[in-house]
Amino acid sequence: MHITITIADTDIEKFSEKQYDAYASELEARVKEIYPESNVIVTHYDGVTHSTVDGFHDNEKVRIVIHELQQDVFLHGYWRK
Repeated sequence: MHITITIADTDIEKFSEKQYDAYASELEARVKEIYPESNVIVTHYDGVTHSTVDGFHDNEKVRIVIHELQQDVFLHGYWRK
């Protein structure tokens, strides 16, 4: 089971390196809480934020859950405190 979360550079352009690392770390930890057997990769590039999943019974449902987690961590995550 593989999950790749790709964060748009425009979403994180105002983050310091420390903020980005904390954000990516919390996001990965939250995903691993729900999908502990998965291989999670968090990366960024010049495009739109999205995720790709593979190897789950219902990949689309997992993709939706990942999207919701990403938004929650981005807006309300512990890394912001």
